[in-house]
Amino acid sequence: MDFRLHGWQRLWVMISTLYLLAVISFDFFIWPESTSVEKHRLNEVSKLIDKTEGKEERYDLTDIVEESNRRGLFDNPKNEDENLIAREKWTKLADLLVARHKDSVDFAEIERRYKRDVRKISNERKQIILFSFLFWVVPVVGVYSLGSSIRWVIRGFKEKSNA
Repeated sequence: MDFRLHGWQRLWVMISTLYLLAVISFDFFIWPESTSVEKHRLNEVSKLIDKTEGKEERYDLTDIVEESNRRGLFDNPKNEDENLIAREKWTKLADLLVARHKDSVDFAEIERRYKRDVRKISNERKQIILFSFLFWVVPVVGVYSLGSSIRWVIRGFKEKSNA
């Protein structure tokens, strides 16, 4: 079977590909990040530990880490904790604090909210993928269908004029 694309079909493929790249580029701008949820969890864990230990409430731990990194205090990390701080691995830092204090502090409510928020972000990402696909495929198929219809109509006129 010989499969060859005509000029208009080639143009349709090229424009559809460029349009797909535009849709994907737009998705990068609206893609929901989990960083804020991870930072919120770390701050809640840190504050709950401080509250349990009777310490005064302090600034958000993530703000302290970000400021320390901005000043270059962890440019040469000496251990795994400092390495996590330097790379701002919020989830791993929170996991580390939870593991260290799991016997003395109940993190169940924080963990429940964190899992709910992560699921919410995951659902938002799935919706973006679905809507982006539909936002791409519906116009592409519509344009191709319109072009095929116009070609069919033109072919009908040419057949009558040749007869």
